[in-house]
Amino acid sequence: MAPTLKTKDIFAPTLGVRWDMPSTMLDPRASPWVRNCFLNDGVVRQRDGLQQYGSTLGADVMLLYTYELFDGTIKPLALTTEEIYLYKSGDWQAKTAGWTAGTTSDPCYGLTYGDDAFFTNGKDPMKKYDAGGDTLSNFEAVITGPETITLARSITTYATHMLLIAPTEGGGVQDQRVRWDDVGSLGATWNSGTANFYDTVGSAGGCLHALQLGNALALYKTNSIVLAH
Repeated sequence: MAPTLKTKDIFAPTLGVRWDMPSTMLDPRASPWVRNCFLNDGVVRQRDGLQQYGSTLGADVMLLYTYELFDGTIKPLALTTEEIYLYKSGDWQAKTAGWTAGTTSDPCYGLTYGDDAFFTNGKDPMKKYDAGGDTLSNFEAVITGPETITLARSITTYATHMLLIAPTEGGGVQDQRVRWDDVGSLGATWNSGTANFYDTVGSAGGCLHALQLGNALALYKTNSIVLAH
């Protein structure tokens, strides 16, 4: 026996929201339940708008960083010129003091490496956020000597290495230098294995930041761009 088909009309809500009569008496193209929506060509779209995200922070926000763990947990962090905050339980919670040397002229950089997040502004000691312990601490890269690097203009990752761009070492800022850790060490080993550095003295300007471009690393300098493969 062939199935019986019935036709049911589905009305586009082109008449929008109406409150002047009970819903049972309304034209089927209108509804009292489409507040905060736009109706364009029969398509219902949520209204655009802005609202404050958490409480007011006490200084200029330089970076809003979304930190995702292996298990998919999202942890938003805000870096200001005076503090680092974690968004938790519906509001911003300060994680550390002493992040005060940077100004609005000093960009902040962050990266997720393994299940940790790292941050720098080039002026304050680099920071490492450990999600497991919910702690933020100073991050140090121990190189030969042993000398400890605590400052870098920016940080990034490439080919399972953590990179320090223009680190402060040997008594000053090495603005031509890119230094990387041992492959896969998650920022723990800087003086053995494949850990090394390279000085980009053959190109103009000082190093600012680096990002992956296809299979290459694009190193941005004040007057040039260097591609590393």
